[in-house]
Amino acid sequence: MIVLVSLAVMFALESMATISLAVNFVTYFNGVMHFQIADAANMVTNYMGVSYILSIVAAVLADTLVGRHRTAVISGCLELMVNICKQPVREVVSIKTSVLT
Repeated sequence: MIVLVSLAVMFALESMATISLAVNFVTYFNGVMHFQIADAANMVTNYMGVSYILSIVAAVLADTLVGRHRTAVISGCLELMVNICKQPVREVVSIKTSVLT
């Protein structure tokens, strides 16, 4: 019984985090990146769709070829590289917004 309650709570918290991330992304794309609301919502749905599909692809790779632990390390390295590559984009956006104001 405790396990079922724990799983339900974890699922609820994950759903709330996903929804709050989507709302914050729309606000960010609209306010900072100056997208229209429809375009910002489209970008968020594209991001969420890709993240769901990539988790399925990683699960298939982990189960068939690579293994669970190696897949976690590879995914972590990919996430780190993406976060490092995002930094110059943030600086360009901050320069553009400071020039526009």
